[in-house]
Amino acid sequence: MKSSEQMSFHEATVTHFCSYCDTVELNLDGVDVGGEKRSVAIRISEVFRLEIDGKALESAFMPAEDGEILILEILENGIFVIIEWNDFSNKKSFTNAYRISGEGISVSII
Repeated sequence: MKSSEQMSFHEATVTHFCSYCDTVELNLDGVDVGGEKRSVAIRISEVFRLEIDGKALESAFMPAEDGEILILEILENGIFVIIEWNDFSNKKSFTNAYRISGEGISVSII
């Protein structure tokens, strides 16, 4: 498996973003992995910090039908990600910054 340092998340599409129990999952399509576009799953377990734009968030969710990664940094115990959400039905887009920290993080090519 490639390490996350060999992955470019810029402009990847968010296909799944949710939380359950104490875990947050973020699935992406179009991640550049060694020159190939692949799907990647990021899972943060035992989450103790979940923020959106600097404010506490109860759970992760997809606020629009389409999301594009602008910045994604994998940290020692979580991620910092900026997502541009596109609500095509209402012809609107908006950007949110998320900071998610937990006891463990895994990044898998799916």
